[in-house]
Amino acid sequence: MNRPPKVSVGLPVFNGKRFVAEAIESILAQTFEDLELVISDNASTDGTEEICRAYAEKDERVRYVRNRENLGAAYNYNQTFHLSSGTYFKWAAHDDAIRPQFLERCVEILDRDSSAVIAYPRWKAIDETSRPQDYSYAPWDVNSAVPYRRFRNAMAMAGLGAVPIFGLIRSEVLHRTGLHPAYAHGDHVLLSELSLYGTFHEIPEELQLHRWHAGRYSLISSTSGRVGWWAPASTRRYPLPIETLRLAVLPVIQRGMGHLGAVARAPIGWRGKVRCDAEFVRWGCWKVWQRLRRRFGG
Repeated sequence: MNRPPKVSVGLPVFNGKRFVAEAIESILAQTFEDLELVISDNASTDGTEEICRAYAEKDERVRYVRNRENLGAAYNYNQTFHLSSGTYFKWAAHDDAIRPQFLERCVEILDRDSSAVIAYPRWKAIDETSRPQDYSYAPWDVNSAVPYRRFRNAMAMAGLGAVPIFGLIRSEVLHRTGLHPAYAHGDHVLLSELSLYGTFHEIPEELQLHRWHAGRYSLISSTSGRVGWWAPASTRRYPLPIETLRLAVLPVIQRGMGHLGAVARAPIGWRGKVRCDAEFVRWGCWKVWQRLRRRFGG
């Protein structure tokens, strides 16, 4: 491509042979064609490399990069963004798919509304064979003109599904954030930070196909499996018991520091920062109260 595309799509993948071809096909079949697809492969061992290289060879919009070793999910997600060059950016999960109008509808919104930092459609759940599933996703309300209200509402969505994270995001804004942190529910921290820069615009059509299958991170039940997702053996900074403590036992503290860091970076003035910090404290106290009630049956 001789000039930067309007849209970059980043597809991080690790051992995604089963679904990655469908994900790639859905991106290349978009009605909005001024795009690049950046695939970052975390040293897959299952044939993913061959599939992705085949697409890169036949479509100049596809760029395939392979890491020498598995560097963890957050690194891989962020690498796709660092390698991108588009005005707008979208993350794509290797096991999901998008309908043909996804990018066209999102580009229309961001071109028209300069106050929006993310445009995203509603999600439709599918199973391993792409059959529709009866599952609903919580709606996000991040439309206020006031930053602290957007921030409050975004924080309140923690644990309720990070639907906007796979929307189309302004690259210039994403560059100013801390990107995807390497701990559980870091996508909610990033979305809360993005809310400090502008509104989220939801498109009413179900254009994102969200696949439920046993390999999804949200369905991993073992602590070792979750730790391995963020810190595979080759990248661990500490012995496994300490990494387990850091990544599986202390995520609340990590997310709290992430929220405070987001407020400190945001261009909202000191009054806005104070108000957002107050909202964070209020939200944090509420979360602690909720945990205590669940634990002690109150």
